[in-house]
Formats: sequence, structure tokens, C-alpha cells
Amino acid sequence: MIAVLGRLSGDLKPDADRVLRQIRPPEPDPDLDDAPPEPSRRPHRVKPVVAPPPPAVVDYAEKGRLAQQMGIELQAAMAVLMAGPASPEEKMREATRMSEEYQAKIKALYNT
Repeated sequence: MIAVLGRLSGDLKPDADRVLRQIRPPEPDPDLDDAPPEPSRRPHRVKPVVAPPPPAVVDYAEKGRLAQQMGIELQAAMAVLMAGPASPEEKMREATRMSEEYQAKIKALYNT
């Protein structure tokens, strides 16, 4: 095919030259012939693929019991807070802080 494209002339000559440049491999650089092979071209050992260990069994029933106990403790602390002498704004601020703290503990409980 390269020989046929090289013999074309006339209107098809520019198209044939363009196709030849795409098909024909570039001329080798004489300076690179004496160079040692690149390190990336040397064969290298392939590490065997090791499957990860199976995940640990999570006891969600136990985590649920812990979360339930934490919720009961939060409710008790909220009841004491709301019955206290502080202003409504202070009570809301403290209740919000306690609720955020509880949510962070629950998230940490289930993410471990």
C-alpha cells in the first residue's frame, strides 16, 4: 500500500503524501541507536494481587443498644436542663450543643 501511494501523482499527490506521513514510521535517530535501553523498557516483576482481608463482623445490635442508652442519657440531661433556672435562650443554646455532641458520638459509634 505504501508503494502504491508513493507512485500517485496529480491531484491525489498531496493527499497521498499526507497519508504516507501518517502511515510510514518516522526515520530512526542515529544517535539513539547506540543508547542503552531505557529503564522503563526493561522487564520488571509484577507483584501478585492479594485480595484484601474480609471486613470484620459488625455487631449492629450491640451498637444499637449503645446508641439507645446514649439517647436515654441525652433525654435525661435535656429534661434536667429544661427544668433549670436558665433563660430560654441559654437553654436552647445548651440543648443544641448537647444534641450536636450526641450526633457526633453516634456517628463515631457507627463509623468504627
